[in-house]
Amino acid sequence: MDLIFVADRAGRLMDINPAGAMLLGAESPVELIQSAHCADFLVTPKIDVLFREITAKGFVKDRECVLKTKTDERRHVLLSSTAHKDNRGRLIGHEGIVKDITHRKNMELQLIQADKLASIGQLASGVAHEINNPMGLILGYTQLMIRGESTGVEQAEDLKTIEKHVRNCKAIVQALLNFARKTETRWTRIRINETIQSVVDVIQHPFELDNIRTSVSFADDIPVVSGDSEKLKQVFINLLMNARQAISGEGQIAVTTNYDPGAGTVFVGVEDTGAGIDPRILGKIFDPFFTTKPTGQGTGLGLSVSYGIIKEHNGEISVQSEPGWGAVFTVALPVDPETAVQ
Repeated sequence: MDLIFVADRAGRLMDINPAGAMLLGAESPVELIQSAHCADFLVTPKIDVLFREITAKGFVKDRECVLKTKTDERRHVLLSSTAHKDNRGRLIGHEGIVKDITHRKNMELQLIQADKLASIGQLASGVAHEINNPMGLILGYTQLMIRGESTGVEQAEDLKTIEKHVRNCKAIVQALLNFARKTETRWTRIRINETIQSVVDVIQHPFELDNIRTSVSFADDIPVVSGDSEKLKQVFINLLMNARQAISGEGQIAVTTNYDPGAGTVFVGVEDTGAGIDPRILGKIFDPFFTTKPTGQGTGLGLSVSYGIIKEHNGEISVQSEPGWGAVFTVALPVDPETAVQ
């Protein structure tokens, strides 16, 4: 099932197996042979750099590369290739094997993300406890001083400014504590459509006041899943609030559910018509404390917490977005065979 290829000295494909054609997004080898060039698919490293190394050493083994398929999908691969030379030592072409490791790379990224969450949780717990009590004292004494000032005087306004920012700091500290605190997960049987609808019912009216229309499209065949209803509600509230904040002016948010019996997975999608996410930061949005919101308007913990909750439920959360075309967050939750009933 690995890609096996033969190319001439310039990099034009002379032969490729059916599995390789499929990996590159072609319907058959005929579509590629003698009409496609290795440079059409190789993103990194540069084709001339790779060929120089193969020519100089005679081979490369398990070189990590990134390929671009005909459908513009990126695939992480391991390339092993040999320079094919004639009896006078002159380069005739290249031949080799390409192994797709995209799934493995994705798993590595998820492990890195989980490690980040664990580290930041330990840090957050210590820092939050150390500063929570002093912040409470500052807030309390500030409020006492405000009571002793006449309304409208400059010093009273200054104290109110201090109070406001101390409250912001306490909100961040509370978010840190919530993030770090390992609360017990209460596993129950959940009808995911009803759980999501209860969240939409809460936010729908205030969203409409801001000219944001929220629609739902629930599949009827969604089975019962196992999980913590309150924690999953927190995830969906975070996703809906992020979608709302991504929309400037009028817009729409669509929530959908689907079930894949073959994979035993329930999918929940939250799609918005907002500004979209810059590709340069797309890989960072689940990082703790990463936020594009102005100072004081976000802690950067919402998606990190959501990521942790979904992983705790043995699920996945992913995002697809293009600037100007909004974003789609997808939550995938496995169905417990014992609870996969209507």
